[in-house]
Amino acid sequence: MNILLSNSIGRHKWGGGEKWMILAAKGLMLKGHKVCIASYPRSIIESKANENQIPFVPIRISSDASLLGGIELHRFLKRNHMDVIIGCQNRDVRMAGIVSQQLKKETVILGRQGVKLINRTWKHKLTFKCFCDGIITNTKTIKGEYDNYGWWNKDFVKVIHNGVQVEEFNDKPFDFSPYLNGQTTNARIVLSAGRLSSQKGFEYLIDAASEVCRQQPDVYFFIAGKGKLEGKLNKRIQQKGLERNVFLIGFHKDLKPLFNATDLFVLPSLYEGMPNVVMEAMANDVPVVSTTVNGVEELLGSSENGKMIPPADVKALSKAIVECLNPDKGKALAVHAKKRILEGFTVDKMVNNVERFLKDKIEEKKGMITCKKFLVIQTAFIGDVILATPVIEKLARFYPGATIDVLVRKGNESLLSNNPHINRVLVFDKKAAKYRNLIRMIREVRQQKYDVVVNIQRYATTGLLTAFSKAKNKVGFDKNPLSRFFSIRIPHHMKESNEKIHEVDRNLQLIRHLTDDSFEMPRMYPFSGDYEKMKVDGAYYCIAPTSVWFTKQFPLERWIQLINRLAYSKPVFLLGGPGDRQLCEQVKKEALHPDVRNMAGELSFLESAALIEKAEMNFVNDSAPLHIASAVNAPVRAMFCSTVPAFGYTPLSDDSLVLETKKNLDCRPCGLHGKRECPLGHFHCADIAIDDILASFESEKKGETTRS
Repeated sequence: MNILLSNSIGRHKWGGGEKWMILAAKGLMLKGHKVCIASYPRSIIESKANENQIPFVPIRISSDASLLGGIELHRFLKRNHMDVIIGCQNRDVRMAGIVSQQLKKETVILGRQGVKLINRTWKHKLTFKCFCDGIITNTKTIKGEYDNYGWWNKDFVKVIHNGVQVEEFNDKPFDFSPYLNGQTTNARIVLSAGRLSSQKGFEYLIDAASEVCRQQPDVYFFIAGKGKLEGKLNKRIQQKGLERNVFLIGFHKDLKPLFNATDLFVLPSLYEGMPNVVMEAMANDVPVVSTTVNGVEELLGSSENGKMIPPADVKALSKAIVECLNPDKGKALAVHAKKRILEGFTVDKMVNNVERFLKDKIEEKKGMITCKKFLVIQTAFIGDVILATPVIEKLARFYPGATIDVLVRKGNESLLSNNPHINRVLVFDKKAAKYRNLIRMIREVRQQKYDVVVNIQRYATTGLLTAFSKAKNKVGFDKNPLSRFFSIRIPHHMKESNEKIHEVDRNLQLIRHLTDDSFEMPRMYPFSGDYEKMKVDGAYYCIAPTSVWFTKQFPLERWIQLINRLAYSKPVFLLGGPGDRQLCEQVKKEALHPDVRNMAGELSFLESAALIEKAEMNFVNDSAPLHIASAVNAPVRAMFCSTVPAFGYTPLSDDSLVLETKKNLDCRPCGLHGKRECPLGHFHCADIAIDDILASFESEKKGETTRS
């Protein structure tokens, strides 16, 4: 990316926003982007840019109507292509937006707001609605206030916390001894820093110092910075009789030596954004006392990372300083604060977040895919929904801030309960008043304004839902009759030559252009209560003996033979839906095993998953329970009768195996889904030996069965 950071603050001004600009520019350059900074010539910003080897452009934007600044920016943008311009002052945003529109450039214009710079006025509304594509701020407080204006959607303002460079500092400590007059060997140093302006609240710190020094005369206060209030603050120090304990020590280019000789840092500000100086103190193992202004609460997080007090409260400030000068208290605060910085407020994390936001905005400006709101459609059967979950898992992994909704047929919604990645499950009733419900569902989908719709189904109904979704990007398989209306059509193959392609691989092809080529497992998320309810003392087996299709179902008499040869000391749970209960009851009655329990129709999907997950072994057909086992990585043996593994519906658990007939049958497979009866009447594809099933089961091979 080509990036320009523009900051028209005064030549001699330097603060947190300017530090952020230098850190962001340097970090983005290290990631391979071309970055330059624009500001007044012969300014502190130019000096800092040169120190950090960041290209500098002299542009003098002195006001909203700055003719010279406009001409200089126009000339620069005409000669140089910029993908993004970040304006650090409101007038930088206005000027960049106006000039970019004059040149008919597709440049992304962003504002960067470290403190609240926008009010509910027509001028600010015009600026940020007409000339700006987004705002970067460093606190949720500012975002919340701006969002309440109602001028833009919730994604317009992006919170990216400031970062600080954390390293092992070996700087020589600053020598405070000339200020101490040799009066004490136990001097404790309290430091504060910032522009000497009313915003920073230094007068309250001086008043608090009066009370602290009355109690503890060996405490010394140092305020680093320059500004218009220097004379007024010196006068206040004299009025309080604090000339021997409170000192204004001017602007310090580098605060690290000061931190290395400091016992406590204090921020007495009346308002702030996300104060860099507090982060620097925390990164340098200095305990912090701060007023609860804007980003400070987000930065400190809790009282174990720093002491927070109300602004302009002298009594609370003096009390907090005395408390935190206690060596044990100060050390504990410093340790926790350093950990907090390392976990969430490093420069690397800040730069990565800035880079990602800039790329998203460029894609949005160019009309490319912006992946903020997804809809995944799979209205087929239970197993198909489970095999769609890898798409959800992978989208959540690649787009952690995105909203992911899923559309399923009525009856399958509970499969996705407790899934932490899903925002909402839309339910389509395909049986009752199908077409009226289809129209209702199309309206619902259109209202959601999805960025991407991923249609895993291959039938016309979901094709209509996708085609009329109003999504910016519609992805689906080419076998869908309405795929001509999709943005991206992916070929669908059940098998390619001798290579086996799993259904999960086919589904993941739909989002390969949004993610990568890696595999993702299906997942289900039983509740803790499901595990508790399904808890069984000792080992047990699960068997799901039924299937919707006759030719996919291992014969009941063979299931009974298998049950009779399993360990009698371990219960056998029969699983299925309400419609399977009668067949399961027949199996239970005819089996010789003393402990067969018919659970068909009694369990929810997630309760079944919890029971399957903890089983010693699960025995299933080529049907939904197979995929439930995959989704909880449970051991499973799958009987494939009329269907074959090449179709791509095999189990994926670590301990899984498909068992098939050893007969070479020309009639197999006789169909993708199986049939109501064997077309040839012999059903030889179900000739799977019980010995082969038991031989595949490790505990049986070890002779662990015990029968009465």
